[in-house]
Amino acid sequence: MDLAKLIFGGIILASIMKKDIDTGKLLVFGALITMFLAVCGFFLILMSKDKNKKGK
Repeated sequence: MDLAKLIFGGIILASIMKKDIDTGKLLVFGALITMFLAVCGFFLILMSKDKNKKGK
């Protein structure tokens, strides 16, 4: 959710500063980063559960 706020804030800031950005590319890039971070988070959760099982 915070990443979405940063992306939309960047679009608004760019429009205020009259910078020409491609919003489609920006949104796709943000979505890809979000999905990558979510997959990394799930992977780390699974890794920590495996360590807990091995330790018992």
